[in-house]
Amino acid sequence: MTSATAFSVTGSTSGLLGTGTVGNAFVNTKVNFTITAGGVAFIAGDTWTFLTTRRGFERRTAGVEMIWQAPGNGGLKPDFLWARKVFSNVTGDYYNWRLGGFTAFMLR
Repeated sequence: MTSATAFSVTGSTSGLLGTGTVGNAFVNTKVNFTITAGGVAFIAGDTWTFLTTRRGFERRTAGVEMIWQAPGNGGLKPDFLWARKVFSNVTGDYYNWRLGGFTAFMLR
């Protein structure tokens, strides 16, 4: 916090991401959030630290197969979630997906 109502956002590898105001959404290409006022006023020097991970797909095939990466337990090794559309019927209003999780993935 730079004052009771203003703050700046800095990433450990990206540097300064911008400034914001309590009660308004902070929107950036790296992170989005809103700080709301509580019962005790903020003061200059108050800080928060949170961990983020890369968002997105490791692989996507025309909406049929997707693989996401997450930091895993303790952030030591990545975990992956795999989803593949098995079959669907728009008229019948159903979409069936096969899901899987694994700890290693090799891009081809």
